[in-house]
Amino acid sequence: FSKAGDCEICIRGEHRNLGEKVPRGFLQVAMRSSQSPPTFSEDQSGRRELADWIASNEHPLTGRVIVNRVWSHLLGEGIVRSVDNFGALGQRPTHPELLDHLAHRFVSPEGENGDGFGWSVKSLVREVVLSRTYQMSSGYDQASWEKDAENRLLWRANRKRLPAEAIRDSMLMISGKLDRTPGGSPVAGLGVLVSNNQPDAEEYEAQTGVKRSLYMPVIRNELPPLLTVFDFADPDLVVGKRPVTNVPAQALLLMNSPFVMDVAEQALRRLLKDESQASSATVDRMYRTILSRPPTDAERE
Repeated sequence: FSKAGDCEICIRGEHRNLGEKVPRGFLQVAMRSSQSPPTFSEDQSGRRELADWIASNEHPLTGRVIVNRVWSHLLGEGIVRSVDNFGALGQRPTHPELLDHLAHRFVSPEGENGDGFGWSVKSLVREVVLSRTYQMSSGYDQASWEKDAENRLLWRANRKRLPAEAIRDSMLMISGKLDRTPGGSPVAGLGVLVSNNQPDAEEYEAQTGVKRSLYMPVIRNELPPLLTVFDFADPDLVVGKRPVTNVPAQALLLMNSPFVMDVAEQALRRLLKDESQASSATVDRMYRTILSRPPTDAERE
């Protein structure tokens, strides 16, 4: 558009079938009665005003949603377990006062009474991981289980599945193949898969590389099987919490994937070094390298 202005309604969503113009504004149902809707100037689109409103310290949802997602990521379940739905159809918070307290500190400026985070996610994470709740054991207690089987009252830590990206990165790290150098285009060499949006699974698979999964290109129709099988988030949706599945395809992929077999062979060569056969010390080194713990007597045997 040559200049900012109001837009017509697209009848039935069809951009060629235009209705009356509608004044720019905000979704009123998402605003508290005490809030005044932001005003628009004639020469502005309203996007900045919308962004300022969303990121305002007075916004009732933004701080709570961010805090809840961080809590869910760190502890396995959110204070509001339906992390993508804070509405009437979502679940109620198990600890509403805690959610309000953390959200208030999160949006408060740093130095305000000594407890504001100033929208710093790092400060929020530090606060949570240093808490007694985060450091609890996942040990079982029969009496607590009978009263709260779903652990809504946080009487123990939730066991969490290792995400797909961490599984891949761990394999590359143990094999010694992980490339930590920054830079470079994540889609270089993908050819028609990116330029023409024409899927070519063989070409894509050959270009996955050995950098951290964080830097892998996400081609919606051609996700790497290792990520897909282990519950990678659907790229077409906003996914605040991934599904957790336990299916035979996961074990089959770990046994048959060329990528897994390659990194396993590389890891074996790295850990055995020049030894002709594994000794007790080698077994101990393997467990410490792969699982970050020594083997038990039964495992060593």
